[in-house]
Amino acid sequence: DQIIAAFAQALRAVPQANAAYRDAQIEQYDRVNIGLVLPDGEGSTSVTLLDADALTVDELLALRSELTAKLAGGEITAPDTAGATATVTDMSQTGVTAFTAVLTPPHAVALAIGGRQTSGTVMLTLTCDQRVLSPHTAAGVLDALAKNLQ
Repeated sequence: DQIIAAFAQALRAVPQANAAYRDAQIEQYDRVNIGLVLPDGEGSTSVTLLDADALTVDELLALRSELTAKLAGGEITAPDTAGATATVTDMSQTGVTAFTAVLTPPHAVALAIGGRQTSGTVMLTLTCDQRVLSPHTAAGVLDALAKNLQ
């Protein structure tokens, strides 16, 4: 959840990344709402952490736990899955150490969180829509993310 908080803050710091490509135009978002991809038994469901950049790590953890429990109990609602502006897929609890996150249209960015490697590091991979972000701007997101994690 520390990584999710740092990513949300990075999107606030690099607002060009908190955007979408919709109807041949770039649409900027004012709110940073993270779509967190969770396993649901049959595949996965993306739940939304609204205003993630304004939440503490503890608040994000509580919200993630609440949404995970709702998903497990079959109580997830449409509002719980709506409004995301970027996606995070967290595989840190699996044996997967590195992967590429699937970009959820129309989002401009998706962050993949891999499991701990033997060195103790965690591999983070950013997938971007180049119609919205240049590679240099995407690198700015990763730079901001790294600084937020220090």
